[in-house]
Amino acid sequence: MVVLKSEAVLMAELGDLDEVIRLYRSCLLPTNEDHDGLLVELAGLLLRIGALPEAEDVLAEIRSAEAAARVKALIALAEEE
Repeated sequence: MVVLKSEAVLMAELGDLDEVIRLYRSCLLPTNEDHDGLLVELAGLLLRIGALPEAEDVLAEIRSAEAAARVKALIALAEEE
């Protein structure tokens, strides 16, 4: 899992939005019980590469109010920048 997360971070740094989303959706999310935690990470990576609409889509999938609040805060910061 650490290798997949590292690869996702590298793809984010390279600006490969599709690969970041693919890694999370096909590899990380199905095998992890911390679904909302991974979605928060995914939203953060998407915001890092300027993919605000995609991060907002991820927000809609989050079930926990606490995790959703974290992503809303990240989105608000990204909108200010």
